Amino acid sequence: MNRNWFIVSTKQLQEKKVIVALNSKGIENYCPYSLTSRKIGASTVNEYKPLFKSYVFVYITREEISTVKKISNIIDVVYWKTNPAILPTEEIDAIKMMTNVYCDISLQKSPILVSEKVTISNKTEYLNDGNVISIRQKGLSAVLPTLGYTIIGNELKNENTISKAIEQTNIGTKLGQRLNPLSIFGMFF
Repeated sequence: MNRNWFIVSTKQLQEKKVIVALNSKGIENYCPYSLTSRKIGASTVNEYKPLFKSYVFVYITREEISTVKKISNIIDVVYWKTNPAILPTEEIDAIKMMTNVYCDISLQKSPILVSEKVTISNKTEYLNDGNVISIRQKGLSAVLPTLGYTIIGNELKNENTISKAIEQTNIGTKLGQRLNPLSIFGMFF
């Protein structure tokens, strides 16, 4: 009875209803949200929308797939070739970290590379002002090879959230160091 993260496809705009149904059955699930802005007339409205439209991640055994498929508003489990697609926990942890740290997140398609690991890179700005070199982090991006996406953090929630997010998501030391660009200098935030 080995549990893994699987992806379920939902009917359009039904992610919240699926989450409620999964929670009522005691099935662990995760649906990442991102803050988006849209203009309505002269004002701007901020709202949370699912990061991966029509997808919810579930932590179940293979035997529980048939139970999950019977839940209303779920279309099916996502398959890779002929088997249900299994997401590595490292990818879920990277998504959780990014959604905990950044309020503005975007996605870019990338190649699906099932055998690859999550890679984290940063957008860093180096400013040289005489004798002082300042390093300013402009954002992180995480390549999620199994999902075929790169998740890009554009705007931090606040400066203290990075270290808290790394602690809360149980990310291993190696991944945590890759998420922290200053770790190469022995500095951790």
